[in-house]
Amino acid sequence: MTVIAIDAVTDRTGGIAWARPIRNAHAEEGLCLRLAKRACFSSGLRLNFPPMSLEKLFADLLLPLGLGLLVVSCASPVRGPGGARHDVVIQNGTIYDGSGGEPFVGTVAIRGDRISYLGPPAELRAGTVIDATGKAVSPGFINMLSWTANALRRDGRSQSDIRQGVTLEVLGEGSSLGPLNASMRRRKDGTDVPWTTLGQGLEHLVGLGVSPNI
Repeated sequence: MTVIAIDAVTDRTGGIAWARPIRNAHAEEGLCLRLAKRACFSSGLRLNFPPMSLEKLFADLLLPLGLGLLVVSCASPVRGPGGARHDVVIQNGTIYDGSGGEPFVGTVAIRGDRISYLGPPAELRAGTVIDATGKAVSPGFINMLSWTANALRRDGRSQSDIRQGVTLEVLGEGSSLGPLNASMRRRKDGTDVPWTTLGQGLEHLVGLGVSPNI
């Protein structure tokens, strides 16, 4: 017969110091006894192995324990997407997430340089909250045939593209920033551009400070 028992050490007043339910208690009796003897030897507590029926075990231990855990879980609020503060929250916009699926009205949150939440409408805390009702919210567009290198050197704000949603410029079409030989580096005013390779040219632009990714 399967027996359920409690491997328990009680204190001097009879209260349970620790306990664990054991299935097939007879098979584990030796282990339980050794564990309990060691615990009693080290703490001076007395040993108690009360055999229980399934009904008594449920009524006396498992049911109160389960109710206690339920109360604790209900008292502790679940940490949802709004549990942490975000830098920027965009509410009520029509979101095109770039997956090709149907757009939906929802919430986008940003923390640092990362999207920290993207999904259904949610009440989130943020330093800046933008109401995008009636507007589209999407990943930035990519200009695959960009000729803006010279324009970005003059004005890195790139307002003509940024205001159309372009956030990435793929440069190198028409004329390239590199590689350049000595004669190609020479400007009409007699000065030389301060780079030779394409990578150095892109790093130079970034160093000037430009709005889009390049």
